[in-house]
Amino acid sequence: MNIKNSKSQKLGPNMPEKLKLWTAYVLFACMSIGGIKIVQNLNNSKSTSTELIKEPIQNNEPHIESMAEPQGIGEGITGLYDVADSNFKINFINDNWNAIVAGLLEFETYFEKPHLNRGESRYTYGPGLTWVYIDGKQYPCTGKYKVMADNFSSEQIWDQVKQHCLRNGEALDRIQTALIKNDFSEISQKQLLGLFFAAYQSPGAIGGIIKRLKEAGDDEQKIVDSFIAGREINRKWRTGTNKRRWWCAMIYIGKITVDDILFMDRDAFTSIKIDKIHKSGHFITDNSTVDYALDRNNFNTETVQEFMKSESQNIAYQKIKTSNFNRGIQKIKELNKRHKEDMFVYTDNEHTMA
Repeated sequence: MNIKNSKSQKLGPNMPEKLKLWTAYVLFACMSIGGIKIVQNLNNSKSTSTELIKEPIQNNEPHIESMAEPQGIGEGITGLYDVADSNFKINFINDNWNAIVAGLLEFETYFEKPHLNRGESRYTYGPGLTWVYIDGKQYPCTGKYKVMADNFSSEQIWDQVKQHCLRNGEALDRIQTALIKNDFSEISQKQLLGLFFAAYQSPGAIGGIIKRLKEAGDDEQKIVDSFIAGREINRKWRTGTNKRRWWCAMIYIGKITVDDILFMDRDAFTSIKIDKIHKSGHFITDNSTVDYALDRNNFNTETVQEFMKSESQNIAYQKIKTSNFNRGIQKIKELNKRHKEDMFVYTDNEHTMA
């Protein structure tokens, strides 16, 4: 196409030559002014980036108090998930991320740096993670991967949690497989959250729980008892597991809300006496027992809410994108190095490089 003819057509072939010329001048002036504004906006953007680099990470999203509205745990939740949906896992994560974070901070000991527990070969970091994920691949948290995890920021740790949750063979994948196997066609948010917290701790046990749930039908006592840990859990871990499983069962039937978890001291559920919630082979579900459990405190840590809002976390209402972490080992090392040098920029809750 002839560029000159194209411009002539845009100005109109029948316009007097002077009018065409003046029209061209006006267009040029408008473009110049627009260009100045674009440059100003770019300068402002650069200024904002500089401020973000120099200042501590700020979170302008609604404060955690907004989570008092149902987020997938508790009463008022009516949303249902199609068990056979190919997006079953990612939909659950996106819909309930804040509740998932709150629950994991209560039910899992959080390690900012990798910690080797007695009798384990993999280091544990964050909320119970023992794997490192790079480009969709799973590596045990040992050796160079343990060194890598040493330098993870809290944002990177929670991104690892999300990748772990979506991993084939882990909690959500096993839940979906077991639900389909046991002829569940749909499941509510609160029910799925209860199953998720149980499966996150011991993925291999979730199949038995779901099988018992199918057999329980509408009998509430049988439903909550479906979560009781049996021989699939080593005897020395069974009491601690059942403390957590009681909470999972209460979440499943809607007697525990997201507020209840937010305002609990972290790890406070461990101070519950097992004989107060589990007697004669059954979980106890009456309101006085629920009140007893909610009144427990650890007194050694801040509440889940306070931790989420703390400087080291600041994770309230952040939805971390898994795609931002799909990098090779070298890219991860570069990212960690830049993070050490305070060269991380945060935009719309996503990681971007300065």
